[in-house]
Amino acid sequence: MLDTSESEHIPVAAASDVWALGASLFWCWTGQRPVAYHEPNGPRERKLRDIAEGLTRDLALVRPWPFPAFEEALMACLRPDPHKRPTSGELAALVDGMAP
Repeated sequence: MLDTSESEHIPVAAASDVWALGASLFWCWTGQRPVAYHEPNGPRERKLRDIAEGLTRDLALVRPWPFPAFEEALMACLRPDPHKRPTSGELAALVDGMAP
């Protein structure tokens, strides 16, 4: 998949949607991209490699005021290995566990 052209459509799986949710939450929580890209304005292939290599920023350094339960769920979504990301049901259970 990393060697496809930018115009080629590749259907995403649920794990990709979970990663995208984590990336969106990271952006909303910190105002920064979740991945420290080697080339922020570089080619898509390099960015995908950076994601696959797990170059996720350290959330504690980006936003030092903690909210551990939320951060745990958010970072679980950004795991480089798609098989280690939570399913939507697992993520919902994590969020339910945060409610007072």
